[in-house]
Amino acid sequence: MENRWKALTEKLSIDPELTGQQFQHFLTAYGADERHYHDLEHIKHVLNDCERLMSCLKSPFKAYERSALEFAIWFHDVVYDTHRKDNEEQSAVKAIHFLEEAQTDRTLIARVAELIRCTAKHTAEKDDILAQVLLDADLSILSAERSDYKAYAEAIRKEYHWVPEEAYTQGRIQVLQSFLEREKIYFLKISDLEEKARVNLSWELQALTAR
Repeated sequence: MENRWKALTEKLSIDPELTGQQFQHFLTAYGADERHYHDLEHIKHVLNDCERLMSCLKSPFKAYERSALEFAIWFHDVVYDTHRKDNEEQSAVKAIHFLEEAQTDRTLIARVAELIRCTAKHTAEKDDILAQVLLDADLSILSAERSDYKAYAEAIRKEYHWVPEEAYTQGRIQVLQSFLEREKIYFLKISDLEEKARVNLSWELQALTAR
């Protein structure tokens, strides 16, 4: 992962010392004890899933767009505190600070922040394919194999360990129902991910409501 981060920053000729310092910040943030799902492994999966999704799309992405997307992935969960409701905004601020210190293009900075903020409500404009790629990759776990999905659900519960069982169950049910009530969970029609996600979400919902 460190080499992947270095490769991204080298494309923009960012100071290696600043690059190294930021990677240490990533290790600290994503490696915190309270991180059970939103860790570096999650970032790795989102990076890989974005590459897979982009390779399936016919529209070519410019180098600027790819860099903006990758920076957004690295920073989108850098602030993750289950007691807060502004994690995405604070993560965007962290990205802005780094990219400004790295003296990158202001258009790139604005785009990275915009992409990160899209993950707050998981909504994207119809013509914003880049944001759609990010959001679909971020939710790819919903369509994973049942064992992986179950591990994800258990990890999320651990991240909210401080919430009483009854309150967590009700909150989680609301989250699951909100996804199932969407016309579509994924923006891009590339495979059968939609059906798999709905099966997993329905399975967890049924398990929670049966308690």
